[in-house]
Amino acid sequence: MIASFERISRFLIRPAACTACLALLLPAIAAAQATDPESTLPAESLTEGPADQTPDATDAAPIQLVPATTPDAAVIEDDTGEGEDEVPPAFQVPQLNEGVMISDLPTARPGWFGVLTGSEGGLGWTMWEGTDAALAARLLAAVPDVIESPAMRSLARRLLLSRAGAPERPPQREIVQLGPDGQPIDTDTGEVPHFLEERIRLLVRLADGEGLALLAQAVSPDTVGPALDERLLEGRILAGDTEQACAEVRQRLANQPSTRLRLALAVCQIRGGALDAAHLTLQLLEDVLPSDTLLSALAYAILDDSPLPEGVEFSDDDYLALALLASGGETLVRYQNAAGLPVLRAIAENASGDSVRRIYAAEQAARVGALRDGALAETYAAVEFTPEQLRSAGTQADALHPVLARALLFQAALNATTTIDRARFLRLLWDRADPDPGFTVMAQVTGAVAATVKPRQDLAWFSVAAARALLAGDRYAEAEEWVRMLASSADLDFMTSGQLYSLFPALALAGRPIPEPFEVFPREDVRATLPVTGSPNDHANQLSRLLVVLEAMDVPVPRGSWVTLLDDAAVRTTATIPSAPARYQLRDAVANARTAETVLFVLSILGSGGPAAADPLTLNAAIRSLRAIGLTDDARAIAMEAVI
Repeated sequence: MIASFERISRFLIRPAACTACLALLLPAIAAAQATDPESTLPAESLTEGPADQTPDATDAAPIQLVPATTPDAAVIEDDTGEGEDEVPPAFQVPQLNEGVMISDLPTARPGWFGVLTGSEGGLGWTMWEGTDAALAARLLAAVPDVIESPAMRSLARRLLLSRAGAPERPPQREIVQLGPDGQPIDTDTGEVPHFLEERIRLLVRLADGEGLALLAQAVSPDTVGPALDERLLEGRILAGDTEQACAEVRQRLANQPSTRLRLALAVCQIRGGALDAAHLTLQLLEDVLPSDTLLSALAYAILDDSPLPEGVEFSDDDYLALALLASGGETLVRYQNAAGLPVLRAIAENASGDSVRRIYAAEQAARVGALRDGALAETYAAVEFTPEQLRSAGTQADALHPVLARALLFQAALNATTTIDRARFLRLLWDRADPDPGFTVMAQVTGAVAATVKPRQDLAWFSVAAARALLAGDRYAEAEEWVRMLASSADLDFMTSGQLYSLFPALALAGRPIPEPFEVFPREDVRATLPVTGSPNDHANQLSRLLVVLEAMDVPVPRGSWVTLLDDAAVRTTATIPSAPARYQLRDAVANARTAETVLFVLSILGSGGPAAADPLTLNAAIRSLRAIGLTDDARAIAMEAVI
């Protein structure tokens, strides 16, 4: 009681607290001042296809870049899969004569609430055609909760948000069920399956606040019921649509001041830094909210900067508690690390948080594609460094925390006014990328900067790293320029030659030509693309994986390559592969152009680890299946992740 009196006493002398109290007591006034949240389109690209761009810049020294500059969004194109070669029968994955037509039809089976049309990256109105609702439910439940692959994440979110007809209802049985009186029992509820709860869950796990905001535009409380509508709102607060969702919470409180909405208000107030107002909101809820609930304990732990009681566990389904957890300080770090991607993204977007913690969270979210384009660059650019640190970034970085060192080198590359300095800072930054957050993350965040450094012979030391980074960042044309320059050098040493060869698989998968005199790749020199380090068995496994990916994308490989590998590998091996029912059902889905079913099977068989962790046979099935239904860009993105 004394503690409660002390918390209340803070507000007896604070005008801000009186204002918050007045807003709660007079909801009509709050409603009159509230504005409808604006609908926003997701900032990230809706496709994963490459966007080859050749800048018009000359070879002159680069100009200083504005820190907020981000790469232009890739042009969205429909991929119909036309012109694909026929898949060899040995792979037993039927190739359609034509790619799937991603279209939007005006009629038939409404109910799968979605917003993305085919031109916006959706999978088409007929994506569920031929798949019954029971199988759709099982496949949605089998999608991994954690997806490490940006390519898989893009594919999953587009399916979940596609504008489409609902999956088909199960076919009528031969005879109907009977009751004890011998009369038929009507088991058909007439409801159209929309799987909204499962889709909300998956989008939250993907930390896709933009997707949840889009989904909210397509549904209404009258259609899905208040429970699901409330679930969607809380998911948006957690997963990244916090500002708009919190504005909606305040608006709804004016009409339906429920306990759950008041709790959501307290979470929004804490997330927004209005701690005094949050204290008052929680005090007014004490009569209906037990003090030992997780939300109450967590809120006061944050407000009073005190630790949580031992034994506290967070559920993945308690969106408000997870959203609140993201606002915690050092005492809650171990809980935050275990809470997963949605909490990490929320930490990354908290501009008032600790810089080191925020950058780390942003890097981890960017690694799986969960941040909007440019967000990590903005996070790096927001850190303040002294002029001396920026001038001597190469040496100053050694004295900083690793995440701050990356931010410093990024800013130094932006501010560089000579080509040599920019190349040097970029190379230092890429060298600090492995193992965490990974080379691909650094390649993507520096793509626009790296593209301003043009190939020159005096930058030969930079050429391999630049080409690899540009390939990883989907800037294939710029990467090709560096490879062409390096290939034309007459004095390649043994190490540089090996590094050059290592770039050829990614170039071939991207559909770019291999420069002379190396154009015989991959017909003769696939082995030369792999590092010479490691055991013979590791080398054989890497080569097997590379050959599988190349063939899955119809890149020709040397005749007899597999026979040669038999010298290094056993005839029989042990691997984790999809079950026989999954493989054969996937084949049937591909053969009959069941788009959504095929995509869900591919996501499930690749698993949480994605292409980088999948075995070669699974990779082959996933890549060929996506190509067969017309999703060639997605297949290429998965292949590139497996190789790079």
